[in-house]
Amino acid sequence: MENLNEVSFNILNAKDSVKKILTDEKTKLIPCLLRGASGIGKSDAVKQLWLDEEVNGGLKPTTNSQPKKTEFSLITLIGSQIEPQDLYLPRYDSETDSQKYAFTDRLPKDKDSKGILFLDEIGSASPTIQKAFQQLVLAREFNGYVLPKDFIIIGATNRQADNSGVGVQNSALMNRFQIFDVEMNHEIWNDWAIKNKVHPLVTAYFNYEPQNLHNFTKEKRNEQFCSPRSAVRLSDLVYQEHNDELQLPLFTGCVGFDVAQDFIAFTKVVVNAPSIDEIIESPDTTEVIPQNDINVRFAVSGALLQKVNENSSNKKKREKIFSSATKYLSRFENPEFSIFFVKHAIGLQRDLLVTKTYTDFSLEHTDVDFE
Repeated sequence: MENLNEVSFNILNAKDSVKKILTDEKTKLIPCLLRGASGIGKSDAVKQLWLDEEVNGGLKPTTNSQPKKTEFSLITLIGSQIEPQDLYLPRYDSETDSQKYAFTDRLPKDKDSKGILFLDEIGSASPTIQKAFQQLVLAREFNGYVLPKDFIIIGATNRQADNSGVGVQNSALMNRFQIFDVEMNHEIWNDWAIKNKVHPLVTAYFNYEPQNLHNFTKEKRNEQFCSPRSAVRLSDLVYQEHNDELQLPLFTGCVGFDVAQDFIAFTKVVVNAPSIDEIIESPDTTEVIPQNDINVRFAVSGALLQKVNENSSNKKKREKIFSSATKYLSRFENPEFSIFFVKHAIGLQRDLLVTKTYTDFSLEHTDVDFE
């Protein structure tokens, strides 16, 4: 079992460190491996690197396994989905009247092509497939096939300690990689959620219960669990506004029963809070939510953000909501809630950056990076 007390990265600084390796001529062909729990953003980080112009050199991103000279390809091989017979048993191709191997047929043929070869779920691959990956990583060839010289290799895997179906990992293969052990980081996810318009009530809930953002345990191995990836699916479901009686089974299928039940209860506490309309109309006099009702404070912050989002086409009303909500939440003893609201509001509606409310608030909180 790997030692989980190793020095680790969050997904953002892991991605940035990999980028430095890939954009340096001396190190760009060093294979890099992102290793961490399921659903924390490893695959998404690889996609971001593929789309980064400093990595792709300004070439057009494509998933075509045979990229043109103007293209930069992302070819994904999922270890758990490759069968041993794909490696060595040829199949007849009537179009070319030749024998082909399923494994190498997915790889680029042009020796001058460029891109990323992404070896995903390495730890879940069979020992035979791991040995094939080892040859690609070490010698950049397999069974007569040679990987183009400008193709980058990046891998990803869970750890055995994550209890996610990972078997014994080929130590020789692991030793060929520059390994980045990645841990879940709520703040990084929260910033990402703002930029990607995750539903305000979902971000509010996970700010209130950050430990639930990734709640996988050995006991939940055969059950649905919550991860940053499934939290985004939860956001999609909340945006769809399903009937109350359907919410629990729908949300359970996304983030597991415990988090689904807790999230629904969280959204209901708004009924015990001051009216959202009252806050918008009278932010200076509406009763302040008691300091110990943290869940209510987060839920109201999320509900106010939802109001901002619902009025995306009404500039005047949207700015009034933004101004009133900022005033009201600034009356709380802890600035955490007003900062949470303002960061998410400008993430949802960028034009709020030019309002007087934002200018005044940002000047009061110069230590906060709102963008």
